[in-house]
Amino acid sequence: MQNKKITDIFGFLIEVLAFCGLLLHLLIILEAWNLLPESIPIHFDFMGRVDAWGNKTDILLLFSLSVLFYIGLTWLSRYPHKFNYPWKINETNAERQYYLARNFVKVIKLETMWLFALISLQMIGVALGQISGLGYLFVPLVIAITSATVIGYLILASRSALSSTQ
Repeated sequence: MQNKKITDIFGFLIEVLAFCGLLLHLLIILEAWNLLPESIPIHFDFMGRVDAWGNKTDILLLFSLSVLFYIGLTWLSRYPHKFNYPWKINETNAERQYYLARNFVKVIKLETMWLFALISLQMIGVALGQISGLGYLFVPLVIAITSATVIGYLILASRSALSSTQ
């Protein structure tokens, strides 16, 4: 029972941190709104340099997308029994597999919320002339973090699947 309580706290903590990322995103935009020029960066190349500019209201599109992702991933995490798994789900491993899958989706949501908040912060920094772009490490870092999350989930879930068949 103690183990289940710890796992519930872990999922709850992920949810709280994801919501904090969404809230931070909103606060970043609200704080900077009156300072923003009419034209802001809206797209960056793979090296993190600005390659498209748009109206300052375009930053609201990124926040709207963040809200949609938050809602969609929250909904999705509630239905792990509907996911496709690369291994057989049975009575012995279902609870663990569903737990891992739910938390995998929650971690993706957490990363997405903070990533979108960071992108908005960087867009604002460029628009205000404080920085020149995302930086050349931004895209590789995002790929590395996302890959680590996917690989970590696959390792944990496959080990769980293998241990339940033995």
